[in-house]
Amino acid sequence: MSKKDDNYTDFFRLSEHSIGIILKELIRRSMLAIRKRRFGFNVYDKTLDSGKKDIFTDADIEAEKVILKSLKECFPDFDIISEEDNVKEYCKSNNNIWITVDPLCGTKNFSNRSSIGIATTISMVIKHKIVSTYVGNVMTQEIFGYRPLSEKVHRISEFETFEEIRPKVKELKEQPLLIRGTFKKFPDNAKPLVHALANDVFESYLIDSGSLSLSATKLWTGEVGAILIQPRTETPWDLTPILGICQKLGFVYLKLPEMTQWEPPIVKKTFTRDFPVIIIHNDCVDSLNESLETPF
Repeated sequence: MSKKDDNYTDFFRLSEHSIGIILKELIRRSMLAIRKRRFGFNVYDKTLDSGKKDIFTDADIEAEKVILKSLKECFPDFDIISEEDNVKEYCKSNNNIWITVDPLCGTKNFSNRSSIGIATTISMVIKHKIVSTYVGNVMTQEIFGYRPLSEKVHRISEFETFEEIRPKVKELKEQPLLIRGTFKKFPDNAKPLVHALANDVFESYLIDSGSLSLSATKLWTGEVGAILIQPRTETPWDLTPILGICQKLGFVYLKLPEMTQWEPPIVKKTFTRDFPVIIIHNDCVDSLNESLETPF
């Protein structure tokens, strides 16, 4: 802490509870900034690291400003990796402590004035371990996440009602499969397996778009039994929040078509995942493999 004069207060070390409160408050502020822009914003073009064309809006910028200002003040030693920070202004060093920020996840949904699929996320990483993460649903004003050193993940409604999330493990035939992507974008060597998962193993399937983090909330709360995700460019601000909560709740990533467990790397940089994955609770893996061995 900087010493401005001889009469200063030593605030000592931030506790894990303090960090949780700060991150949740920044999610709240970001959601409010986005909601204020719902009926008046401009849309701009941008190019992603992958070379793909995308868009951002005034709401993305406003939400990012809200979050980055306070993160810089509260956690000056952390690098900050944010989707809209193209110049990497806050990624100052090669240290192993950083915070990921997606100020507005689901920008296309937001630009289309959708009432679903719009989120804001923050994750804290120390020595390649995700120690805290929060996902905010902008439209329902719910927050999902956990503070450092906590073994529990909470769902917070209207900023004050707390509910612990406990995974609901059911028979696969009693649950829908959520698919992110279209069948044609899955690689040829995985298409027979994708077809079997969607039509034979699970009760039914849904196709989702918008914020990937909000698709994951449907898994955590038991609305779906698994999420199947096509190959994609993985960014730290997309992957880290989902992975952190999945790890806490016992969900694992399986690589298709081998159906072997995949450990996503916790890194600062964007990377390409050229194979599909399915996220499912660890307690359902054996049942899944047994179902796939059954002739259809």
